[in-house]
Amino acid sequence: MTQDNQLTMQQFNEQLQELLKKLTTVEKRVSNLENPQLMYKPPQSQNYQTLSETLDDLHTEVRILKGLRDE
Repeated sequence: MTQDNQLTMQQFNEQLQELLKKLTTVEKRVSNLENPQLMYKPPQSQNYQTLSETLDDLHTEVRILKGLRDE
């Protein structure tokens, strides 16, 4: 194999490795998109919670407020 061919093969292998890294990154990102986890950080809170948890909390608070108003 000539020196030019060796250089070309080395460049090809480097590009191939770079593309494989990018493909792995894309696969991970797509996988994360298949199972989204939407998070919400309430005001004055340090922690995030799922939207489901937030909605449950809001529902509970509304029921409490309705109960207080009805009395």
